Amino acid sequence: MDLESQGNHEKELEEMNKGKPGPRYKLSNSYIELLALVRYFFHMPYRQLEGYTRALNKLIPKLPTAD
Repeated sequence: MDLESQGNHEKELEEMNKGKPGPRYKLSNSYIELLALVRYFFHMPYRQLEGYTRALNKLIPKLPTAD
């Protein structure tokens, strides 16, 4: 899994939210899996992972920040 796989983030979110009542998902499953791998391999606390997603957002504006 790498950042190139996140190119379909918007399509995956659209598919996940199709016909879903209530609030829409903001994070795709593949993005969550990527963040879980980063957290596991680098032993990051959640707060530090949140900062990581903000840095990713600056590099790839399509990816949302996770809180």
